[in-house]
Amino acid sequence: MKSYLEHEDLWKCVEGDVTAVTNERNIAKVKAKWILSVDKSNYSHIRDASTPKQVWYNLKAAFEDSGLTRKVGLLRMLVTTRLENCASTEEYVNKICTTAQKLNSLNFTVGDE
Repeated sequence: MKSYLEHEDLWKCVEGDVTAVTNERNIAKVKAKWILSVDKSNYSHIRDASTPKQVWYNLKAAFEDSGLTRKVGLLRMLVTTRLENCASTEEYVNKICTTAQKLNSLNFTVGDE
């Protein structure tokens, strides 16, 4: 999301740049892009935020957990993912790879096996 907003020259609104924060059009654009990008189940994290900076903080607090609980949850997801529970082999492989990448980003090495 950060890269997307940077590409659209809107990240300054999140950083709190004075000229960007006072530009109501840019603020509306950022809010619209977030609303359109965030899954409905995660909308509750941004619904009550009044500024783009607050939205970013709320999303980081909700999803940037790098603690033991997050690692255990991802590891559980990795070992319990079954092909028969996925719609296709592609979905199964994507789910396994994505979960492994998330664990790797938390400094938990997942081997190819």
